[in-house]
Amino acid sequence: MVTNFCELDKNNSFFNTPELQDYFNKQPSCRPIYSPKAFPPKLLSKLEQQNLEYISKYQDRYGLRYFQK
Repeated sequence: MVTNFCELDKNNSFFNTPELQDYFNKQPSCRPIYSPKAFPPKLLSKLEQQNLEYISKYQDRYGLRYFQK
């Protein structure tokens, strides 16, 4: 999906999942400023929001969710 994991977190958010948060904490270029619940959705483009919704539904439909919502 994305080859550079810091691009995945381009909006500098924290993660709900300890495994993801631990990974990003170790990346020198990733400095979170938003908690998951405080993240403002308006920072995402309409396409990014649609992609997140599609991926979430896909994961639920096929039992592919690796981290809880």
